[in-house]
Amino acid sequence: MRTPDEVALVNDLRVRGMTNAEIARYTGIPYRTVARWVSGTVPDFEARRRGRSGKNGYACPICANCHEALPQAHYVYLLGLYLGDGCVYRGPKGVYRLGIFCDDKYPKLAELCQDAMAAVLPTKVGRVRKRGCTEIRRTRSIGRACSRSTVQG
Repeated sequence: MRTPDEVALVNDLRVRGMTNAEIARYTGIPYRTVARWVSGTVPDFEARRRGRSGKNGYACPICANCHEALPQAHYVYLLGLYLGDGCVYRGPKGVYRLGIFCDDKYPKLAELCQDAMAAVLPTKVGRVRKRGCTEIRRTRSIGRACSRSTVQG
């Protein structure tokens, strides 16, 4: 996770006339991150201190140590689906993903699964069509969704 000091350094170097590429080489911060910060898109460090993460400042109960704030009905339903037809697997770039496979004969099940996953997990949920079934999964890694993950890898 980046710090406010790094953002200040990048902006200071930009004011001094360095290009984004020069700043990236000098600081070791990725070029795209430098470009975002210079254009004005910077992390909301205050929101992170309040236990909020994600683009929309979604309050993650796990990060905020407020487990009772999890939507209990959705969480229990999602756990049941995971235990029956789910898995956590290693995806591209070594990140872990949650996937639940729903038979295409039961489209309402897939819809309820997607709703439960979206209610419990703080990032976008998507569908991937497979032969005879649809995988409902996190479209971002579990570890990136919040600073503390419910899955230990």
